[in-house]
Amino acid sequence: MAATSGTVRRLVAGLLVATMLLTLPPSWQNVGAIAVGAFAPDSCSRTGDLRATTCRLVPGQVVDDVLANGEATMYRLDVLMPNSRIDLVLTGDPGTTISALDWRGDEVASTTHTDADTHLTTIFGLPGVYGVRLVSSDPSASPAFHLLPNLQGTWASTTVVWPPSQDPADDRLSGERHVIRPPRGGTASGGVAIARALGAPPAAEVADFTLVTDVRIDQIVGPSGLTVRFRYEPEAGGGSGYLLTLDPFAGESYLDSFEEGRRRPVVGRTRLPVELADLTPRRLILQASGPDLMASLDGQELLRASDSRYPRGLIAVGAVTWSDPVGVIFDHLLVLTPLL
Repeated sequence: MAATSGTVRRLVAGLLVATMLLTLPPSWQNVGAIAVGAFAPDSCSRTGDLRATTCRLVPGQVVDDVLANGEATMYRLDVLMPNSRIDLVLTGDPGTTISALDWRGDEVASTTHTDADTHLTTIFGLPGVYGVRLVSSDPSASPAFHLLPNLQGTWASTTVVWPPSQDPADDRLSGERHVIRPPRGGTASGGVAIARALGAPPAAEVADFTLVTDVRIDQIVGPSGLTVRFRYEPEAGGGSGYLLTLDPFAGESYLDSFEEGRRRPVVGRTRLPVELADLTPRRLILQASGPDLMASLDGQELLRASDSRYPRGLIAVGAVTWSDPVGVIFDHLLVLTPLL
């Protein structure tokens, strides 16, 4: 009976998704290149979560700062290439502990500064946003420090096309977080799916790209999921392109192509390698290089395919629900393209 019920649910969900509506934002945003890594100490934050307003470390530029009594100082490092090697050189007053953090806030590497120059060296296997935290071992002290970040493998062969460029004076990146909450499936208030395009055509159309984002589901009580449309052409009748869907309720992912409302599977349902419904940020990476398509979650492969039907188009992140409302957060959103 359980197997039959699950099969019926999947059939119903498939029919609903096949007819879901794509809701684009009322106004398109222009896309431009961005100088990732701008450090604006007078306008950025050194505490809390890693956000667009967190002070950034710029490779090759020294940061001079003072730790507040008993408080940690957080910096942000944007890594654009996989397997990038970071060497953080810390000098100044002894007793300061420096740590590298991943997108979940977990410590990757750590060391404590003594009298000599201290090096914290590690390799970031995945592109995306990371944290660098400094804290004094003496809660009553306010030590001064000098931090020099050296990062190899980040700038050589990639260009950032999302988020769109902003005034570097305010150190904010509009568009790097999307919170999407579609209404209850089948209600009169809207369709069962919402998607937000990352920029307007033709400037935002890309061929080969890497999308990096830290995803979270902050509300899930029934069948629902997150979606990424890519190489997407928003034409009449639903457009064309590819649709990646992650369904945390079923614990599955799949990849379809679509054209004028008709869909066909490219990769069938595969099990998610990690839990996606526990509020823990998971790093989703989607890559398209020629006909080769690949997606991973926290560095573990979701699916891989070869399909050359759609070579270029937009990217749209979204959410879909087949039951109750759902909240999906796409954070630290980066779209990278090969340097021409």
